[in-house]
Amino acid sequence: MSSPPPAAPVVSIERPPCSLDPAEPSAADFIHTAVRSIRRLARTRGRDHPHIVIACFPKSGSTFLATTLARATGFRPYLLNPIGHDTERDIRPLSIPMFLTQPTVSQEHMHARTENVRWLRLLGVRPVVLVRDVFDAVVSARDHVAPPGARGPAAHPPPDENDPSVRQDLAIRAGVPWMIDFFTSWRAARAKLDVHFVTYDELVADPIATIERIFTHVGMRVPATQISDALASIRPSEVRFNRGRGGRGRLELTPAEIRLVEDIAGTERDADLSMIGLPS
Repeated sequence: MSSPPPAAPVVSIERPPCSLDPAEPSAADFIHTAVRSIRRLARTRGRDHPHIVIACFPKSGSTFLATTLARATGFRPYLLNPIGHDTERDIRPLSIPMFLTQPTVSQEHMHARTENVRWLRLLGVRPVVLVRDVFDAVVSARDHVAPPGARGPAAHPPPDENDPSVRQDLAIRAGVPWMIDFFTSWRAARAKLDVHFVTYDELVADPIATIERIFTHVGMRVPATQISDALASIRPSEVRFNRGRGGRGRLELTPAEIRLVEDIAGTERDADLSMIGLPS
């Protein structure tokens, strides 16, 4: 008769207690310190690279704008949040070191949250904020999410939902509060950052003049011929920019849908929302 196997040894492992001390430095704090040191060193060597950061509404022409800026300058397109394609794109600290090594153009669907503002101040960035008439944006968002399973930064329709009215309702109920909060956050951020607002309608009506103003804002001088050459090089299939006409939203939305948008906007009684097409 075989003897039973020996019992497994009992191992005691002592682990240090988990510290929840809010004063303990975080990884972001260490990166903040490193960024300050890197930027000081870069300035002393004349290699503090310029950056253009666009915070944008969905369906506002941001890919078109960012692509044009990159081609007119030769700057590298760069994601400050490389994993947030479908959701809120707050700045990821681990994206910063590579960001500092080259001139860049970034576009992100990010609010002016405290940490985002802190990063932009630290990096010396003067953000460009691209917005659009809310009524036009929700109609364009409805078209964008039409393929089953498509997602966006605010509206995530069920994959099997094909009813256009349901999808439009979702684009309004999820998208409009997101856009209002986005806009008001960047308005408030002007107290701490040099923010330049651009509207979709301005960009469509006169892209060269609009882009010249952006370059002036970020402290760059780029010849108009360079801008026009960059515009001419862009194929529509690259940027999903259909130059939609202003006012399309109020024409295509039903009276009930327009009232729903206005009712949602009515909760922001103290904000001037006229830049995004909403009554103040």
